[in-house]
Amino acid sequence: KEKEKDRHKERREKERAKRDKVRDKEVDRDVDREKRERAKEKKHREKDKARKEKEKEKEREREEKEKKKREAEAEAERKRKADADAEAERKRKAAEEEEQKRQAEAEEAAEAERARRKRAKEEEEEAAARAAEEEEERAAKAEAEAAAARRAAADDDDDGGNEESPRLTYAERRRLRREEERKAEEEAERKRAEAREKRRAEREAARKAAEEEEAAIAREREERARKRDEEAKAKKEAEEAAEQAKAAAAKKERDERAEREASEAAAAAAAAKEKE
Repeated sequence: KEKEKDRHKERREKERAKRDKVRDKEVDRDVDREKRERAKEKKHREKDKARKEKEKEKEREREEKEKKKREAEAEAERKRKADADAEAERKRKAAEEEEQKRQAEAEEAAEAERARRKRAKEEEEEAAARAAEEEEERAAKAEAEAAAARRAAADDDDDGGNEESPRLTYAERRRLRREEERKAEEEAERKRAEAREKRRAEREAARKAAEEEEAAIAREREERARKRDEEAKAKKEAEEAAEQAKAAAAKKERDERAEREASEAAAAAAAAKEKE
């Protein structure tokens, strides 16, 4: 009985060991299957993550390309606008230079015309003065010739007259005639001197008027030049201020764009780090 009991016990132990072995194998198979499934799921997750990362990388590259394209287009537009502004400024300056040249030529032409009129007037006055002097000389010569003829006729009358009872002697009559001729000559010379003085005064007045006119023209020309210089200076200062404002605006835009890009890059880096 004891042996039978021991055999039953041993058989039960063998069966239990066999069952335990089978159960352990099943457990091992289940564990291996779970490991394989977890590994497979992990592989799928990693593959899906890699795919998503690749897609995100492509999206980032696409966005970066779009951003660079937009920046290039904006830069090209800024360059085009700057070129257009420069061309407009060049044309404006060329037009201003042309206008200044035209004004200078007009002023030179006006100066030349005034000088020509002045020379013509002076020549006309000189010709009139010479003609007046020649006329006075001719009149004086004719007066002298007439006086000589009168003296000759008077001398002839005296020689053929009544010599018995003359009221004046011949010498006295000659003296009186010479005195009258001297007075007439002095009067004629006085009138000629007055005429010369009058012409001289007229020429002097005309010269002073011409000098005053030239001085007024010079003052006007200097005033125009001063105004042009002031306008050019004010325009240059305004252009410099506009250029400075434009440069400041461009710098501000660049700084804001750089700050925005840095902020976007930092945000993208933080998001990527958080996802990791």
